[in-house]
Amino acid sequence: MGSRVNKALNFLLAVPLLAVCFFVTAAFYQGDTGFRVDKTQRGLLVSYLSHPINPVEKGDLIVAIDGVSYNRILGFLLFPTDRSEPQTISVLRGEDQFSFTVKTVPITLSGFFKTAWPRLLLISFFLILATLARYRAPDSVQATLFFLMLCGFSTSIAATLSSSLMLLQPAYISASLLLLTLANWFSFAVWIHFAARFPADRDILGDRKWPLLFIYFLFPILIILTSLILSDFSHDFWCWLQRLRNVFLPVSIVLAFLKHLWDYRQAVSPLARNQIKLPLVAYWLTFTPYFFLYLLPNLLVDHPLISFRVVVFAFFILPLAYFTALLRHRLLDVDRLISRGIAFMVLMVSLGLLYSAFLTVLKRYLFGNKILSEELFLLFFIVMLFVFTPIAYYLERWINRIFFRYRPVPTELLHQFSDKISATLFLADIVQAMVEEFPEKINVDSVALMLLDDKQSRLFPEELRFGSSPWCESDLVHEFQTHMPVSLHTDHPGRTHQLEKEFRQIRGAGFSLIFPMKSVDKVIGLLFVGFRKDGRMFSSDDIHLVATLANQGAIAVENAKRYETLIASKKEIEVLFRERVQQEKMAMLGEMTAMIAHELKNPLGVISSSAQYLAKGGQSQEVQEEIIQYILDEAQHLNVSMNNLLGLAKQRPPRFEQVNLSRELSGFVQRWLQNDDHNQHVKIEVQIERYLPPLYADLRQLNQILFNLIRNSEEMMPDGGIIILQAKSDKQTIMISVLDNGPGIADHDKEKLFKNFFTTKENGIGLGLVICQQIVQAHKGEISLTNRDEGGAVATVRLPLKPLSTSGVQEFAEKMKESEKSDR
Repeated sequence: MGSRVNKALNFLLAVPLLAVCFFVTAAFYQGDTGFRVDKTQRGLLVSYLSHPINPVEKGDLIVAIDGVSYNRILGFLLFPTDRSEPQTISVLRGEDQFSFTVKTVPITLSGFFKTAWPRLLLISFFLILATLARYRAPDSVQATLFFLMLCGFSTSIAATLSSSLMLLQPAYISASLLLLTLANWFSFAVWIHFAARFPADRDILGDRKWPLLFIYFLFPILIILTSLILSDFSHDFWCWLQRLRNVFLPVSIVLAFLKHLWDYRQAVSPLARNQIKLPLVAYWLTFTPYFFLYLLPNLLVDHPLISFRVVVFAFFILPLAYFTALLRHRLLDVDRLISRGIAFMVLMVSLGLLYSAFLTVLKRYLFGNKILSEELFLLFFIVMLFVFTPIAYYLERWINRIFFRYRPVPTELLHQFSDKISATLFLADIVQAMVEEFPEKINVDSVALMLLDDKQSRLFPEELRFGSSPWCESDLVHEFQTHMPVSLHTDHPGRTHQLEKEFRQIRGAGFSLIFPMKSVDKVIGLLFVGFRKDGRMFSSDDIHLVATLANQGAIAVENAKRYETLIASKKEIEVLFRERVQQEKMAMLGEMTAMIAHELKNPLGVISSSAQYLAKGGQSQEVQEEIIQYILDEAQHLNVSMNNLLGLAKQRPPRFEQVNLSRELSGFVQRWLQNDDHNQHVKIEVQIERYLPPLYADLRQLNQILFNLIRNSEEMMPDGGIIILQAKSDKQTIMISVLDNGPGIADHDKEKLFKNFFTTKENGIGLGLVICQQIVQAHKGEISLTNRDEGGAVATVRLPLKPLSTSGVQEFAEKMKESEKSDR
């Protein structure tokens, strides 16, 4: 069944194309007569002269061709008559009648298109719209009727090519009348059928079949009977049929217009009203010139006031309006489309009149007939181009203000609202701005905000409730997630039954538009917007602006959620940190207590046993002195251990001063070589870069670092070795390195070097490198210990030349003095 329907529709699409081919072929075969005619009840009226080949004038009436009278010519195809005078035309000019033999010249392509282009353009336009509607419109019944209607109108226009191309064969004229009459009746009947079913929710026919018989057959039967009666059953029937066949047109126009007007008044949905409003306005723009300037004069006085070419341009409007309404394209911008269309039509007419007046003035008073109209038109067009756009803009605003009274959403709201919500990190403030302040800004009665989590949703205002199923799993959210529309209107048909149900729930709660609030590729919320307070619909520009605001709101909500999470995480981290610090303090306290006990126990044991031995008496003087020396040595060891512990507990901030590093390093090495702790088997070499820049550092703490590093290297080489003390600089830092050729650092000890109380020495307490690291960090520098490729270890200290600015050094020094005073 579907295949047969498609074949029938394809055939109807081919009918106007076949008619065009037929009449164009006939015209090229016959040739150009130099004049054009229009059919009337009495004859063929000469309406245009292109070149004087034949002795006719504009306004002449052709009453016979080839000896066949006009009333018999119209029915010639069904009732052939002998042609007594071939190639002869009888013309009535006023009261005089004369005949002549027709002369023709070959038709050129340029001449053909100059004559036929309006009809060919309109036929092409109708057929393209018909094909697009057939395959693109959502409603198949309405699209099919629209397709049939435009195919019928295209066939009617194709039939009029006989007159515009001046085909003088009676068979061609008769075929043109029959095809034009049948196509008119068919297309007008389909037009009424289409109007009765458009829009889909205002279909007045339903499944009833009997009204279709009335629509398709009543008027043709009445016109045929009336023509027979008025012609008294003579050959004048064809003349009356030619005149009365167009009676169907005004009836079709009036019935379709009244039906759409009734639908518009009954429609509740703004989208449905806009779908009907566009064709209603198109009726006025299309049929006002055709009805009052072409059709009625043709019916009443048998002569139109305007040519068919002028009517052609108006015929583009109504099919295009129906096509737009069928596709539901830009229904939100119908008022803008209408106002813009009216503005441009007014401007076109005004510019045409202005150009005519301008040209008349120039020719009459300035240049006479010497001026070139084409060049003047180009100059006029260029000048008007600069003023046309602003005039059209203000004219459109004027039409909107008077006829539609539409107040768009102000664009500056985007900046104001974005600034407001981006300035806060608290979700409650964002919700208040969107739910309480936003409605007044965009002139709507209400706004609601729904925030979606993985398994639940929160609706604001909190007292608002609608829907029963979880919204985070709804078809609405899935629609936004998969098809990504900018917004959804609750009057739009849903893709699924569940989505349609959700639309009804939202519409019942008082909302007309739904905007997704997206973060990256996830819908985190929905913005529900109510109806405009002025009762009108949002335009597409308004919707895109509100959609942008919804996206800004989504970003603000996401930031607020992250901020809340960050605050909660911060509190948890603070609790964990305090617990961790307490645990580390207790662990360090236990470790330090054990270390102190170990460090104190051995020396105190030696001191105690020595003192007990001395208490017994009887020792020689030499023995007593030796024992006393043991006691002093152990006391000194206790003093060093206590100083290290105190240095770890409270490291004095550095006192920054300018240091001549070359001199100080050399002096330090000389003093160390004279120290009793120096291993005489170890050789120390100094390698200092020439012209070292001055360094800002604490000299005392710097010596402490060198003392620890060099002593560590010597202790790793008890049998002797070589230590190299290097110093070099770049533009920002000075690098001091202590290299040795000892055993190096064990791999399992590398990560423990700077930990408290870690040591590989029998008598060490593991605080020397820790103190060095504290001093270096206080100087905003870095310290590292690594193994050398050629054997041994290297300790590297990298210090900035100026850890603070000059003013910062002075300020830091003053703080140090105050700190020392407070310590004292």
